[in-house]
Amino acid sequence: MNGDLGISASELLSWGLARTLHPEDCDRLLAARQQAITTRQPYQVRYRLLWADGTYYWMHEQATLSQDNHWQVTCTPQSYQQLQEQLAQVQQKLDFQVQQSPLGVIEWDLNFEATEWNTAAQAIFGYTKSEAIGHHAAGLIIPRSAKEEVERVWRSLLQQTGGTRHTNQNITKDGRTIVCQWYNQSLSDSKGNIVGVASLVEDITTQKQAEDKIYAANAELEQRVQKRTAQLEAADSLKDEILEREQAARLEAEANLHSLNRTLKALRESEERYRSLVVATAQIVWTTNAQGEVEDMPYWRAYTGQTPAEVKGWGWLEAIHPEDRDRTTQAWQVALETKSLYDTEYRIRASDGSYRYFAVRGVPVLAENNRIREWVGLCSDIQERKSAEAALTNRANELAYLSAVLAQTNTALEKRNQELDQFAYVTSHDLKAPLRAIANLSQWIEEDLSEVLTDDTRHQMNLLRGRVHRMEDLINGLLQFSRVGRVGTEKSLVSVGDLLSEIIDSFVPPAFKLDIAPMPTITTEKLPLEQVFSNLISNAVKHHPRQDGNIQISVREYQSYYEFSVADDGRGIDPAYHDKVFGIFQTLEARDKSENTGIGLAIVKKIVENQGGQIKLISQEGQGAIFSFTWLKQT
Repeated sequence: MNGDLGISASELLSWGLARTLHPEDCDRLLAARQQAITTRQPYQVRYRLLWADGTYYWMHEQATLSQDNHWQVTCTPQSYQQLQEQLAQVQQKLDFQVQQSPLGVIEWDLNFEATEWNTAAQAIFGYTKSEAIGHHAAGLIIPRSAKEEVERVWRSLLQQTGGTRHTNQNITKDGRTIVCQWYNQSLSDSKGNIVGVASLVEDITTQKQAEDKIYAANAELEQRVQKRTAQLEAADSLKDEILEREQAARLEAEANLHSLNRTLKALRESEERYRSLVVATAQIVWTTNAQGEVEDMPYWRAYTGQTPAEVKGWGWLEAIHPEDRDRTTQAWQVALETKSLYDTEYRIRASDGSYRYFAVRGVPVLAENNRIREWVGLCSDIQERKSAEAALTNRANELAYLSAVLAQTNTALEKRNQELDQFAYVTSHDLKAPLRAIANLSQWIEEDLSEVLTDDTRHQMNLLRGRVHRMEDLINGLLQFSRVGRVGTEKSLVSVGDLLSEIIDSFVPPAFKLDIAPMPTITTEKLPLEQVFSNLISNAVKHHPRQDGNIQISVREYQSYYEFSVADDGRGIDPAYHDKVFGIFQTLEARDKSENTGIGLAIVKKIVENQGGQIKLISQEGQGAIFSFTWLKQT
C-alpha cells in the first residue's frame, strides 16, 4: 500500500502516513485512536488518504484489542459504489423518518401553492398528495376567519429568513373545522434567496377539547404544549437543513468524487442533528435484522438502561410492562410473518423504574431485490394522551353514575310532589267548606234578625265574615305558595306590555297615574311572571295612602337577563323591615286595619328565585318603594 501512497515502508511502519491524511480528518482519526487506547474499546473511523496520483481516497479503519493486549488494525479502501450504497441507505432512513413523523410536512412555493405533502398531512386534512400539489393554501385548508392572519404570517416569511409558530383554525376536505399548530421555516438557496416555505403542522383539536373538559389538568397540558413546541421548532429547523443537504447531495453526486465527499459529510452532520432531535423529543428509533432480531438499539438502551447484551435478540422485551409483553410479542410475530406494518402501543420501563406509554410503528426496509433487508421503527411517548383519556373515562363514569342517581331522585321527587298536590287539594277543600258555611250562616242570621240586631252586632258579623274571607285567602295563598316551582307551565312568546295592560285593568283604579316604559317580548312561562307583577302592582295600590298615587314600571336589559322595577310614591318601608316583608305571614300593618294574608311577597320571592332571578327592595320610610327583580332570558 505504501507504493500507492508515495511513502516509504519505514514511514508507514512509524505511522508516517499521517502526512498523507486529509487535513480535515487528521484530528478526528487521532482522537478516535486515543479514545480507544484510553477506554480499551474497539473503534471504527473513516478518513481520506492522499495517494501517489495526487487524489484523496476514502479509507475505512477498524481495530480491536486482542487478548494479548495487541491492537489488530484493518484499513480498507472504499469504492465509489460502496459510497453510493451507503448514501442510499442513509437517504432511505432519513426519508422514512420524515414520512413516519406524526407531524404533517408541507412545502410551499412562492405562490403559496403546495409542492410537497406527506402522509401525516393527508391524515390531518383529508387531501391526498395528488389532490394537494399545485393548489393554493386558501383553496385547500384556510377558512375565511383565519385568512387575514395567515396572509400576514406568509408575508413575514417571504420578507426575511427564519421560522414562525402560530395556531389557527383550518378546514378539512370533508368541511370539518379543526385547530392546528403550525411551524414554518423559509427555504433559501445557496445564494440566500428565499425559494419557498417548509411547514410542520399538528392537529391539536382533540387537545383543545380535552383542555376544556379537564380544567384540573390544564397546568400539566400547558407544560406538554411548551415541550412539544420546542420539539417542533427544532424539527422545523432540521427539516429545512435535511432538504437542502439532500438536494446538494444529488447535484454533487452527478459531478465527481470530490463533490460526493462533501455530500457525505453534509448527510453525516444532518443525521447527527436528527439523532439529537430524537433524544430531545423523547422518541426512540430502533432497527432489527430481517428476522426481527435486535443487534443493538442505542436509543432504547439510553432510555431503559439495559445493556447491549440485555437488548440483543428478543431481550428488549424485558423492558416492556409484564401486562403488555405477550400482546407485544404476538403483534411483532404477526408483522414478521406477514411482512406488514407493525403498529401497536405498550408501556416501556425507563431507567428509573417508571413506566410510560409509547405508540410504536415499524416498517420493513427492502433491498434492491425486494427482499427485507432490515426493520426500522419509532417509539413515540404518548403518556400524556393516555392520562387524559383515562381522566375523561373516569369523569364519564362518574357522570353516568350521578345521572342514574339523579334520575332516581327525580322520580321519587315527582311522586312526592304528586302526593303533596293531592294532600294540598284535599286539605284546602276540607278547610274551605266549613268556612263558606260559616260565612253563609252569618249572612242568613243577619238577614233573619235584621230588625233586632244592633249596629254593634252587625259590625261583629262583618268582622266575622271578614275573618272567614281572610282565612279562605290564606288557604288559597298557602296552596299557591306550595305549588311554586313544582307545577310547571309551557313556555311561550309573552308580550310583557300586553301582560301589564291586563293586570292594570284588574287591579289599578282609574285615579292612579301610571308611567310604563316600553316592554320587551320574551320567551318564558306566562303564569309565574303574571303572578309576580300582579302581587307587586296590587300591593302598590292596596298600601298607598292616597287614591291618586303614582306607579312607574321600567325595565333594563342585560346580556342574559332583564331587570324589571315597580316603583310607587306611597308610605315607603323602613330599611329595618326590608327582609321581613318577604317572609311568609309577615305584615307591617295590623290585619284588623288592612285585610292582608302576608303571603303575597313571599310568593313573589319564591317565584323569582325559582326562575333563577333575584328580588330586592329599595325604600325609605315616607319616600315610596321600588321593588326590582331579575328574569332570565330563555331560548
